[in-house]
Amino acid sequence: MRALAIALVLATAASAAGAQVYQCPGPGGQKVFQQQPCVGGKELDVKPLPELGGTMLGGATAASLDIDRRTAIRLAAESGEPAVGMTAEQLQQVLGLPERVNVSNYGAGAMEQRIYRRGDRTYYVYTQGGQVTAIQNRDTGRVRPPCPSSLELRNAETSASSRWASETARSQYEALRRQAADCR
Repeated sequence: MRALAIALVLATAASAAGAQVYQCPGPGGQKVFQQQPCVGGKELDVKPLPELGGTMLGGATAASLDIDRRTAIRLAAESGEPAVGMTAEQLQQVLGLPERVNVSNYGAGAMEQRIYRRGDRTYYVYTQGGQVTAIQNRDTGRVRPPCPSSLELRNAETSASSRWASETARSQYEALRRQAADCR
């Protein structure tokens, strides 16, 4: 069965390129398919695959697959989850701004890894060309408190540094400062 699958792949590649396919004896009596003639092998008569008339495997049309994809994206957005196929703008509407963005430059262009921490989950969302291509969804096992904003830190520092500040205000500032340090 595996040999048939390999032959089909080679036949498809060969028919597209106009090359010949040869079935040759391999080690252990296995069949090997290649584009070069071999001793003890035979040339296969490879015919191009017929056109599928706008349908894909399983009889689904490209239009119905597009509707299914858009529905999946809409349902994911309504539940506050990222989905493969979302645009970067849709992703930002669903999850907001990422905590961190890592950019990798490849020959095919730049790929971004956007990291979102939401409660006890961490999402690693990969985008390329402005579209979500992959998602890693990890349960961190702990709920992280929300990170304090710079304004909250500044206000707490101002209150704690006052001459008349209570010990409670000072301890609240220290707790916010530690919480902010954990967010980095």
